[in-house]
Amino acid sequence: MNIVKIRYLDPPMFVDVGNIVASYTLAQNASVGGTIIPNGGSSVMLGGSVGLSNSPTITYTPMTGNAYIKALITPLPAEVLFMAIDNGLPADWVLLSSFISINGLRNQSLSLQGITPADPDFHRVRALMRDIQVSGAVRLYAKENQEKGQRQIIVLRTKNISPETQAEGAELRRLLHLNPEATEFELTSAPLPSSDTELAVQTRSLKDLLATMAAQVQGFPGL
Repeated sequence: MNIVKIRYLDPPMFVDVGNIVASYTLAQNASVGGTIIPNGGSSVMLGGSVGLSNSPTITYTPMTGNAYIKALITPLPAEVLFMAIDNGLPADWVLLSSFISINGLRNQSLSLQGITPADPDFHRVRALMRDIQVSGAVRLYAKENQEKGQRQIIVLRTKNISPETQAEGAELRRLLHLNPEATEFELTSAPLPSSDTELAVQTRSLKDLLATMAAQVQGFPGL
């Protein structure tokens, strides 16, 4: 709904759980029955049941104010996106939908003039990242540094992989201007890297992500 609303310049709307009220109902019943036979003999039947039901009432409230604006315009954390790739989400899809640039290669962007196409090498990087991901030769982990604190490291393996994956890794390093001999690259949020062992990325915010998707919505006559 929000994607279509943004397509027609309506502000998006999100809701949060404002309150949950739980209502419990306890039902009990018992029964006694018997049979008396004139010639002798009798029987008695006892029965009972207990039931407990829960009927919660959930109240949703629209998100407003600073928290709402901040959630819309804050860029998605780069380490979370690479963690999603590390856990199996297709790398080419993640890069296309959520990245603005990677080491200076720019993704397609949206402006008042329309959609600006991505750099051709950006799409090649997407394809290479997906192939390398499928091979299992890329992963993300945290590394402690006494001076910089915790850093997020992207690893591109060069051993125990096929020659095709090795060639794709070499091409990926060339396109991103990375050190051809290095296997570990520090992940940073910046337009450009400061060294050839740094992977600098810019990510979209939720607003940008929705606007990019909304730009693909086809219009209808009369709307």
